[in-house]
Amino acid sequence: MEKIPDQLTWALPEKPIFSIDTTNACNLFCKCCSRGQRYEKNTKDVMSYKLFTSIIEKIADIGASALNLFVFTEPFLQQNLLKFASYAKSKSIADINLSSNLSFPEPKDFIKTLGYIDKLIVSVSGFSQKNLFYKPLWWKNRFC
Repeated sequence: MEKIPDQLTWALPEKPIFSIDTTNACNLFCKCCSRGQRYEKNTKDVMSYKLFTSIIEKIADIGASALNLFVFTEPFLQQNLLKFASYAKSKSIADINLSSNLSFPEPKDFIKTLGYIDKLIVSVSGFSQKNLFYKPLWWKNRFC
């Protein structure tokens, strides 16, 4: 394997970062997102707690420096997100990160879940419905 040039290694973490989607849907239709444009079909599938814990056990053994509980989905559509975040934090993963559009009524256990999250990224595609580029992005009252 070719050695990574020294000038690039500053950007690489010493320990790996993992990203996991625990659901297979998003509630918005953002033009800039493959999930929002439905190139990746929404389903009502969610990851089981058993599968999640087995994945977390493996990445904790590897020595993960961070866990992103998002890729191209809305994490708060996972009804057991509090339980998932709590378990991941109990395995001493340094940073548990979440990205959400926060475009729904307060989800179940929202505040409690945030207690296990180190970084919350709020994904904002626009600030006004008057912005024509973003007008079609607003919630269509469905996610499947």
